Amino acid sequence: VADAPRGWVVVGDAGFRPEDLQQGGVGDCWFMSALAVVAERHELMAKIVPNYLCEPSTTASGCHEIRLFLDGRWTSLLIDDYLPTTTKQRRPTSDGSGLAFGRCAGRQLWVSL
Repeated sequence: VADAPRGWVVVGDAGFRPEDLQQGGVGDCWFMSALAVVAERHELMAKIVPNYLCEPSTTASGCHEIRLFLDGRWTSLLIDDYLPTTTKQRRPTSDGSGLAFGRCAGRQLWVSL
């Protein structure tokens, strides 16, 4: 998150909360509803976002580990924090971010990642 405004974190102090999810501009409600259910299970979210308790300096490079359950096993993916945006949104985002897909209320990245 080197180029992002200060104050952005992977997960806020309150942890993973379904009420923090916001739909993106491309109509991803199907994914947001599934993620809201998973967000209520802290032990499962800790497997998906394994390094969320790391100090901000460890994620300053913009590289984040996300784990997905694919073909019967956990698979780690390293992703950057260059998030897709759109200027032609079907519905405007309330925060003006222009993020194409889901995002969090506040300055959290876990949904977008």
